[in-house]
Amino acid sequence: MRKFVLMLALLGGATLANAQLFTFGLKAGINTTTDVFKNVTINNGASDNWQIVKNNAKVGFQAGAFARVKLLGFYVQPEFYYSQSRTEITLSQVTAGQTTVKNEINKLNTLNIPILVGYKFGPLRVNAGPVANIVVGNSNIIEDITGVRQSMKTANWGFQAGVGVDILKTLTFDARYEGSLSKLGSSYNTLAGSNVNFGSHPQQFIFTVGVFLF
Repeated sequence: MRKFVLMLALLGGATLANAQLFTFGLKAGINTTTDVFKNVTINNGASDNWQIVKNNAKVGFQAGAFARVKLLGFYVQPEFYYSQSRTEITLSQVTAGQTTVKNEINKLNTLNIPILVGYKFGPLRVNAGPVANIVVGNSNIIEDITGVRQSMKTANWGFQAGVGVDILKTLTFDARYEGSLSKLGSSYNTLAGSNVNFGSHPQQFIFTVGVFLF
């Protein structure tokens, strides 16, 4: 009886896969990210002042898995992947009338869970949907400033929208834009008791290639 049930399950899975109602695969790619907290001035309560004067996008990476389920001509594609986004921050420090400029790469590590709804036109696709970003690590030049702490959230909500193409039922390519619906960070808090609001809404462009496993 167990063998019979197992055989039915395997046949059902094979039939579902052959009907192309369900597919699963792995994907990886690159991203470019920009934040919006440049031109922010910070004071640590002493005679030191810092100003973020530039925030340039750098290339990051991501890798994970995806599934796709076809429903009534449309498809739903949940994904799960690890991502590291990188931005170059230029920090200008003014101490006793002397200005020092520092550059550092900010690295934000997240687990991303988008759930996209799309439609196919032959090999071409369009899709859009919400994405949850869970922060698992963050390195920031602000951490080097004595007496200043950045207020960051552990997660935020955003959205993704883009286009893609499937080739020979083997490879899949995607280009997307991701925007934020909630702030990732809100302020720099100083020992002097002041809060400097900056309202960080990360935005990024994502380019990936994937392979269908079945």
